[in-house]
Amino acid sequence: MPVKLLKEWNVEEVDAAVALSRDGTIALVVSGMKNGIDCVEVPNGAKTQSLQGHTATVTALAIAPDCRYGASGDENGEVRLWELSTGKPVGVLHGHSKRIASLAYSPNGRILLSGSWDNTSRSWDVQTIKSVSTFQGHSAGVTGVAISPDGKTAATSSFDCCVRIWEMATGKCQRQLPSQQSKLICVSISGNGKRLIAGDAKGCLGVSDWPATHAKIVGPLPAAVGSVRLSNDGTKAYLGLSGGGFWSYDLKTQNAKQLFELTGRFPAQLPFGLDFAMSEDARYVVATRAASAAIIELERPGSRFSWFGRRSS
Repeated sequence: MPVKLLKEWNVEEVDAAVALSRDGTIALVVSGMKNGIDCVEVPNGAKTQSLQGHTATVTALAIAPDCRYGASGDENGEVRLWELSTGKPVGVLHGHSKRIASLAYSPNGRILLSGSWDNTSRSWDVQTIKSVSTFQGHSAGVTGVAISPDGKTAATSSFDCCVRIWEMATGKCQRQLPSQQSKLICVSISGNGKRLIAGDAKGCLGVSDWPATHAKIVGPLPAAVGSVRLSNDGTKAYLGLSGGGFWSYDLKTQNAKQLFELTGRFPAQLPFGLDFAMSEDARYVVATRAASAAIIELERPGSRFSWFGRRSS
């Protein structure tokens, strides 16, 4: 799968977060300037807005399905909501006490799910700006959150090496998958809702077919899996690895291939992971690593990928 680098630029934050709209036209990238966030056009990378308001380092980003609104979370546990066309804040969500590691919108855009290093996740009604449910059960920080395509179920990954499955409406834990051998960093649910995947700090993937009662461990890959997305049919995973590699992994053949590497402004051996976001048609990738950001075009994209899922920041 050939790739084309469309734009690369420097950012001030070493471990920057990124988000991309499902239609691949708008990206959010942590700029690092006064805890700011840049809203940029894709594919040309032109900056359209600067989102200002956080008083701590921004660690997680998400864009709503309608592409009109976005969300950001920071090191202190604060979540902010934005109107992307104007850059105006539309709400602040308080409830977490530690770093926001991951954010995800529900398919209808009404609910935002946040995962925090305070060991909890929370669901928020973005219209009323109020908390809906608190998801409690992990014994260590939550690193990734994902919502099923029907919006009824959530999955969370954690430093406690476990994935938990939750009922979105109530925050009730439905089940816990058996623990992997290392801390989990990210989680994703396929677009058809039939497969779940979680990546860990040793480069292994836990793959579960719905209803996700157990996981098959595959790998290891050359480095820790810091971010992951599943294709719509659940047969392929896209991975961001520690060190800057962006990989595709065929879950049928277990064939792994590096598609590109974003070295950034620091040596690749330093432990800064590659964070990435993809358009739903798998054409565009926006990635950040080690104080650099890039827009990539996958010239012959494969399967449509699942837009529902986030990683640890």
